[in-house]
This record gives sequence, C-alpha cells and structure tokens, in this order.
Amino acid sequence: EGPNSTIIDHTSDFSTTTFVMQTADSLQQTAGSIGIGASLPTDIFISNMGLICGCHGIYINACQRITLDRITFTGPETLPSSATSAVFAGPTFGLYITGNPGVPSEDINLIDCYFSKFVYGIWQGYIDQYFRNVIISSATFQELYEAITINGGSSTSDVPVKNITVTSSVFNSIYSRAINLDDVHNFASSFNHY
Repeated sequence: EGPNSTIIDHTSDFSTTTFVMQTADSLQQTAGSIGIGASLPTDIFISNMGLICGCHGIYINACQRITLDRITFTGPETLPSSATSAVFAGPTFGLYITGNPGVPSEDINLIDCYFSKFVYGIWQGYIDQYFRNVIISSATFQELYEAITINGGSSTSDVPVKNITVTSSVFNSIYSRAINLDDVHNFASSFNHY
C-alpha cells in the first residue's frame, strides 16, 4: 500500500534481533549456516513498505535475484545500547549485502528506495564478502554519515565486489561521503545529484 501505509516498526530486543529483515534459506537458516542442505534465497520481491529500524534494516546474504522497490528505511540515528551482536554492534546501516565465494549475492535491484537516519545507508565493511550485479536507481539518501560504503577488498586474488551501478539518485545532507568505495570493480555512477 506504500511506505507510509504499510510499516514494520522494529521494537524487539536488540541484543538478539538486530535486523528488521534478513534472507534465509528453505530451512530458515541464516548467516554462516545459510544454504547448508537447503535451497538458497532466490527470486525475492519486497515493495511498497516502510521500515522503522530500531537497529539495522535488511541483511541480504547469499541471495540471488532480489528486488527492493519503494522501501523507506528509517534508522535510529544511534545504535541502541542493547545491540550486542559481535558482528553488527558497530554503526547502524539500512542495508547490508554479503555472500561468499561459492554463493555470492547477485542481481540485486534497489528501485526508488529512501534511506535516512542511519550511520550508513548501504554498508559492507568487511573483506571477502562477495556480491555483484547491483543496480541502485532513483534512490534517496538523506541525513546519513555516509550513504554507500563498500570495502571490496579480498585476502585472495578474487574480486569479491563488482558490477555496481548507481543512477538517478539523490544524496542530501550526507555528513561525510556520499559514496565511499575500496577495491570495487566496475562501478558506475550517473545522473546523480549530490
């Protein structure tokens, strides 16, 4: 019904649940267990809703062909003190994308999404996290420390992050950098407003 009509408000115990949504396989396994003896998350379409994120927004892991269309991500501005997850207790982020060499996340489309009040709108801050073929189109990034931060480094000769396109998007009231990349291959930015 639209981002202002259908809203998921994340109010859980942040010491155990730090995401509003995360991808899971056919056995509902997540994170490092995803895909073990199960079908991977594939062909996911989420549209027309608002996420009020008490901690982080959406965690995409080992997912293929996912589309986020007209999703509003509103962050908490600061990390809740009860968020103690070892991996995700750092700064808040709206979208986290990851994968592994055998099963990268790929073919991800963000269309007309809105990110605000996180430290990072889209974040991937660790080396050896594999994803590719990401298109961000007509997005709005507002009131963030950094809008898009991707560390595409690798401890091997592989290229873990590649083929990222950002087009026709708006970056407004960004404190540090609109786009901060490290070792990302085939990145294109066009027709954006900073």
